[in-house]
Amino acid sequence: MFGIDVVAEPTRAKNVMGIVPQEAELYESLSVKQTLRIFGKLRGLNSKDANRRAEELISDLRFEEHPNVVGMKLSGGLKRRSMVDLAALGNPRLIVMDEPTTGLDPQSRRDLWTLL
Repeated sequence: MFGIDVVAEPTRAKNVMGIVPQEAELYESLSVKQTLRIFGKLRGLNSKDANRRAEELISDLRFEEHPNVVGMKLSGGLKRRSMVDLAALGNPRLIVMDEPTTGLDPQSRRDLWTLL
């Protein structure tokens, strides 16, 4: 994948991809913004860049009304949008998605395809 041997270098391969699983699983007690910041740091971004990228993704998917809502309080569509945001952190070269628009309203679907 992109010249990377995924068997010999799985960590390096994971760093160039994002994944949106079929089931949207978020940390129930963390807000969308907190989750994005934490995962940004896990993807190798410094605190400033993780926060900036979280804000960009929240804006790109029109999530501004919900960034501080905790995972357990989000609707299925909002959870799905959050999973797309998580996959897009670090600007991966490849995003693998399993039914990414399931549960999204028409505007959210357009926003998702525009982001991608």
